[in-house]
Amino acid sequence: GPVLFAAAQWLARAIPTWHEKLRLMDGTPLRCAASHATVNRSGLGEIAGYGRGKSHHAFYWGAKLMLITTAEGAVTAFSLAHPKELDERKQALHLLHVQRCAPGPCAVVCDK
Repeated sequence: GPVLFAAAQWLARAIPTWHEKLRLMDGTPLRCAASHATVNRSGLGEIAGYGRGKSHHAFYWGAKLMLITTAEGAVTAFSLAHPKELDERKQALHLLHVQRCAPGPCAVVCDK
């Protein structure tokens, strides 16, 4: 939510690399449940679902966490999305337009 984003921004601005014109971006699975009972009573139905973690070669129930960080790893922007409905390129563009991740224009390095 807005409070978590404000806290992340406050911390990122305290990092010396905040003013550098480079950001790193990546997505990772965020596992939220391991049993059908937990899935059924979860309140994350809007953003969580079944997805496949490519690096772990396993299916999971959860969300996809997209992060934009400084070169030192301080989180400057983030979002959660449904793993099957996520087009990482579109999510990245949306994230860059919605959340201010740098003091001005900057290069974003990512794996896709």
